[in-house]
Amino acid sequence: MEKIAKFAKFQQDKKTGEAEVKALDGIRISAEDVIVLCELIRRTTEIQRISLRYCSLNDEQAVQVLNALKGVRHLKEIDLSQNVLTSVSIEVLITNFSKISRKPESINIRDNPSLSFDDAERLFLAFPYIGQLNMIPVAEIRKEEFTGEVLDLSEYEMKLFEVGIAKRLILEFTRLKTVNVRNNFINAKGLEVLFQAIQEKPSIRNIDLSFNPITNEGKDLSAIQIMQQFLQGSTQILQVHMDGIVLSAEIQERISRALAVNRSVEGKKDGYYFNKFAAALVQSRMPKFTKMEDIQKWQPKLNAVDESFVRHNRLRIPDVVFNDEGGFNIVWKRPDASDSFSYEYAEEVEDDLQRLEKTTRMNKKG
Repeated sequence: MEKIAKFAKFQQDKKTGEAEVKALDGIRISAEDVIVLCELIRRTTEIQRISLRYCSLNDEQAVQVLNALKGVRHLKEIDLSQNVLTSVSIEVLITNFSKISRKPESINIRDNPSLSFDDAERLFLAFPYIGQLNMIPVAEIRKEEFTGEVLDLSEYEMKLFEVGIAKRLILEFTRLKTVNVRNNFINAKGLEVLFQAIQEKPSIRNIDLSFNPITNEGKDLSAIQIMQQFLQGSTQILQVHMDGIVLSAEIQERISRALAVNRSVEGKKDGYYFNKFAAALVQSRMPKFTKMEDIQKWQPKLNAVDESFVRHNRLRIPDVVFNDEGGFNIVWKRPDASDSFSYEYAEEVEDDLQRLEKTTRMNKKG
């Protein structure tokens, strides 16, 4: 016990025999310390909680401890976070504890830099009934996997490893419409993994990515480009919230326009709905011709702003402002004079085409 006290704190209830071991914060555990710890585990079969957090634990040492823990009766909590472990330790965790009758209720292995989202997925699938995994209350969240429409994973300090857990949860929910991952540490690679799952769930309509470093501080736009291409090629997603994420005006505009188009055709099962809408729009603005040659010469104004579409989706429109020095600036404005960048859309008041036809008739009378 004197040797244990040099690197860890050991507590045991004298009545029940339940015990726990916790490494001292910031200690660098040695090979000799691990030998002593394994001996303690063999002599105390009622250890229920073990924490070897932030003690420079490597795979070789972790394997020794995890093999020793196979002899305890009911190990409830394992915390190996903030160390230098790899997938080797994940494999031993799964092998030693996923098949036993009394499985651990909580496993925390976050902040081991060499672990990937693939390791998280393997761990998730190996312990389908676990209570907490990397401090995420998996069991509580899973209670609504057949009825819940919102998956709230905000403020869990998720990094790339935890994105693997988020991915599996997204795939399990059957009626999912909204995914909220705001206020985490999801980087560009994490967003790419997240969207792999989202694309497999066509019921998802809304995503909140706010306050995540999804561009790696502006150095990696690969995931944003993948998301943008998906939004432009599919009508699935209607809203994407990205507060606190710095993006160029051009990328913001592309995402905003793609979402606006998706909302415009929402609920329309006709695959040619938008084509028909565009054709009807051209026809409604087309002048009345009496001669065929005049029709052939006429060209529509492809760069004209569709004001009804802009108003309906509350989009920003460009305004050119000339300065005294002979130059000009482009200022983006909204119909409601709001300068904030948002993807919220106004409720539909009336059909776009009806309003367009009404405006056209009034202009002709005027």
